[in-house]
Amino acid sequence: MPPASVITCDGCGFEAPTGDDAWERVADPTLGTLTRCPACGSTDVHNRG
Repeated sequence: MPPASVITCDGCGFEAPTGDDAWERVADPTLGTLTRCPACGSTDVHNRG
């Protein structure tokens, strides 16, 4: 089984696997559901693969 993808916060560097309960989800009326960093609140995150 391949390792899980990792999401990294560009704001503070927090990392956790994709789908991990640590990541918060927020709904934006224009953009839809966004992933939010639990450490700093940033939605500027990316999948490291």
